[in-house]
Amino acid sequence: MNADSQVIAAQESTDSGHSFLSRQFKRRLVAMLGQLRGAELTLVEGGERQQFGTVVAGAEPLHVTITVHSAEFYRMAARNGSVGVAEAYMHGFSGRRRLDRAGAGVRAQS
Repeated sequence: MNADSQVIAAQESTDSGHSFLSRQFKRRLVAMLGQLRGAELTLVEGGERQQFGTVVAGAEPLHVTITVHSAEFYRMAARNGSVGVAEAYMHGFSGRRRLDRAGAGVRAQS
């Protein structure tokens, strides 16, 4: 089993509570996050943690954790990108977001 099939298998194990459309939005987001470079992002949903991204050597690493509370998060992210992610957060569809920048001491939790 290669890395891509492991991600898909892990994804399908948590998709049972999602509609067909929200599963498609989630797959699209996961595929995009798989290309993340220069930062690390952890997506937490239903007790499952998926990590994405790589840190660039010599740069201050940026680590973000997003906890998904509702499948609506994926729809909003798919429709409106980063603005949709922010709106989903404001509506409570995601939360306990943690942002760290090593060396800079930046930390936000809600």
